[in-house]
This record gives sequence, structure tokens and C-alpha cells, in this order.
Amino acid sequence: MILKKIAVCTTIAGLCTALIGAAVIPASSVEANSTNVIRLAGDTRYDTMSRIIQAEVPGTSEYVVVASGDNFPDALAAAPLAGALKAPIVLTSGNVLSPQAEQQITRLKASKAVIIGGVNTISRATVSRIHGLVGSVPIRISGETRYETSLQIYLQGKARLGVQWSSAESIIATGENFADALSVSAYAYAEKAPIFLANPKNGFSSETLRAISGNFRHQLVVGGENAVPELVITQLMYGTSGGVGLRVYGENRYDTSRALADYMYAHNAAVNNSVFATGENFPDALAGGPLAGRSNAMVLLANTPDSPSVQWAHEHSSGVNRVYLLGGASAVNRATADAVANAFGGEHIIDIDAVSRRLQSAKEAQTAAEAKQKSAVQAEAKAKADADTKQSEADNAVRAYQIASADAAAKKTAADNATSQWDKGGRGFYETYGYNDALGFFDSDSWESRQYREAVAEGNIRPNDSGSSYQLEHMVQAIPTLKKVNEIRKGLGLNELKWSAYETAMAQACAD
Repeated sequence: MILKKIAVCTTIAGLCTALIGAAVIPASSVEANSTNVIRLAGDTRYDTMSRIIQAEVPGTSEYVVVASGDNFPDALAAAPLAGALKAPIVLTSGNVLSPQAEQQITRLKASKAVIIGGVNTISRATVSRIHGLVGSVPIRISGETRYETSLQIYLQGKARLGVQWSSAESIIATGENFADALSVSAYAYAEKAPIFLANPKNGFSSETLRAISGNFRHQLVVGGENAVPELVITQLMYGTSGGVGLRVYGENRYDTSRALADYMYAHNAAVNNSVFATGENFPDALAGGPLAGRSNAMVLLANTPDSPSVQWAHEHSSGVNRVYLLGGASAVNRATADAVANAFGGEHIIDIDAVSRRLQSAKEAQTAAEAKQKSAVQAEAKAKADADTKQSEADNAVRAYQIASADAAAKKTAADNATSQWDKGGRGFYETYGYNDALGFFDSDSWESRQYREAVAEGNIRPNDSGSSYQLEHMVQAIPTLKKVNEIRKGLGLNELKWSAYETAMAQACAD
């Protein structure tokens, strides 16, 4: 490839000069319209990543691209691969899969995963856990260096994943810092344009130059000479074939971010959304690249209300439906957020994290109220059950009393009947047979009298019956014998025998 001239996009001039025809893209100044400005933020970078993915992919995704949230180098070239696979970029800590990453992989119902970086970046244990979640062996893409990793993403994307990369252009960015590669990540995602990281000291390896040569009509170089030195440009001019080069840059990362916005706007004038992230750290913008690329937006770096990207927003707010602010106030401060909202005519900023917290708080309050109500219902039910139990116990006590009273009455009736029967039967027997002395004996409350009455009550002795009279006679005769036996047993230390009237009478009868 012969690189005749590199176009320069500057925020000072407010225009981008392309190589052929010196085409000029004017800045658009239009009246701001009302736009939803949404802040996606969490307590940690992984919480923020989770919010971003939920906004990006509310449904499911076959693939997930997993990258380190602790170190940026390997992940810088991941956005175009994610675009080719229509996948979000899931960030995790290296040694263990972050809970937020696991939650998102599960929610997305992903069945395939691509791991960016070697075992020092994402451990085998982490990959094993991901394997368990997706149900298939994850594909790890890595190289010995960050530059080699970016090359392998391109090569293995084609060989192992069947990626059809863009033939229009490739993107060249420094691997020493993250800002430029992340600013162009949404464009790379949408266009499936691979990112090749350049070493500012040594340039490209021969293998990388062979991969670039002949496969793209031109290269987009992101960043000034401090980021991508002339050495790399020379390599592209003489080490590859075909196409022309284009350099987009500014005085600093924020100027470069605006310059890229101009370039991308020129390639796709219908910008429906915008994504703002801090340029001071990488995780939010790294996770946000696919969100911007999928929603026809661009990643704009901003750190102050007068950042070049905020001014760009004022000039290109027409037709923008939604604006995302990535990260909390420590990432995109309130003043910058208000400036962005003002640029797009937004009346207020919707803080998804705050809304989520309020919803969670309301849900917890509702759960607590339901639990309290349930507890009250249970307490009421228990009180009713206790009252029913006590009433049942009272009813049982009444019934027991009634039964006992009836039993006592029955026994009294039986005793009265026995007395009456004795008067009619036993007394007559003794009077008939001349045992008048016994009348006083059995009229007393003696043991013998009670034995007789028991025998009558149990029906063992029937008054006015000759057989019963016979038994009664022998019972009376046996009483002295029983008393003598008990006296002997008492002397021997034995228990006293207590025979019923019937047993006494029968024993005497047997003795006879």
C-alpha cells in the first residue's frame, strides 16, 4: 500500500479533510430537542458494566465476549469481534468470575463464549466457570503481547469463528493507552473493522503487516504521532499493498474523541444515540463500545462541561433520541452530565442506578409489608387456633364433668338399688333362715357390707335368687377365713388379699 497523504481531523477547524477531493464535512448547528439522558452506573465497574449490558441487550445473546476489567491492553481490540458476533463485552476480574459477569451471562442465556487474553489475564478457573455457564468450551484468543493479541483476534476470528471482517478499512491505534481505541470502538463494532494495535517503539511485526496487506482498501489511523509514530505509517506505506491511509487525531484524547465523532458522523449522518464516558479510565467505555455500536451511536469521551465532545453534542443534537452517560459522578461528574443534558435539550437525567435503588427499596418495603401482613394473619390464625383449642378443652372438661356426674349418679343409683335389693333379698333371706344377728352386721358401713353391695351392683349376687342366696351364705361364712388368712400374711410380711364379694363367695364354695 502507498500512503500518499494522511487526512487530519482537528477540533480547532471543526472539519475533517479527506485525502481525495479534500471533502469538507461542515459542523451542524441545530436547535436542541428534548432527549432522554440516561445515566448507567453502579457501585463498581462491574455493576456499571452490568447496567450497560442490560441496556444494550435486554433479551438474549448467543455469544459473549469476555475481557478483563482489571487491565485494558488485551481488550482494546475486542469491540470489532463483539460486533461481528453481535455480542456484548462482559468484564470480569482475572482470578475469579465476577458475580455481575456471571449474572449477565446467565441472563443472556449465552451458549458460546470468547475469552480475550491469556491465563495471566483471565485464569483457567474463571474460564472453567464460564464453560459451566454456557455449556460449551470457550474459545480463548490471546498472544504473547497485547499487539499479538490484537492480531490473533483478527486471524482467529476468521479461522475459528467464521467472522467476515470489513474489507473497507482496518483501524490502527496505539496499544500503550486506551483512550483512542475506545473512542473508535463503537465504529469498529458497527463496521466490523478490526483494530490492530501498534507498538510506538517497534511498530508492527511482519506477521501483522502481512495480515493487513491486500485485505483492506485503506487504514484508519487513530491518534497523533505521539500515539502512532511515523514509523508505523512508513511500515504501512511500504509493507502493505493497496489502499490509502487516513489519520484522525486531536491535541489530546478528548480532541481526538471529537475528531473521531466528526469522522464517524461523515460516514453515518443518521446518529440516533450518543454515549458519553470518562477518558480517565477504561472499563466504562470498554463495556459501552458495543452499546454505542449496536444503537447507531458513538463513544464520546468527556471529563468537564467544556469538553470538545460536549460542544460536538450541541452541534449534532438533531435526531438524537437517547443519550447514555456511563458511570457515576466520579466518572462523569454532575456538571459535565448537566452540560450534556443541556446540549441535547434534556430536562433531567435519568439515573438508572438511582431508579433501580428506589425500585429495590420499594420492593423491599413491599416485601416487608407483605411479611408483616403475613405475620399478622398468622398471629390471628394462631390466636384463633389457640382460642378454638381452649374452647375445645373447656368443652371436653364440661363433657368429662357430665360423664363423671352421670357415672357418679349411676353408681349412686346402683348403690341405692343394691340397698333396696338387699332390703328386699338379703334381709329376707337372713330373716327366713334365722340369721337375725347378721342384719346389723350388713347394715353397717363395714368392709363386708361394701363387698356385698359391690357384688349386688355388679350383678354377681341377685336378690330373691336361691343361687345368689347360696353364694351370699358362703361369702359370709368365708369372711372369717379371709380375715385369718390376711392375719397370717401380715405376719409373714405379705400383702393383704382383697377379694371381691364374688371371689370370696366362690372361694368359700370351692372350699366346701
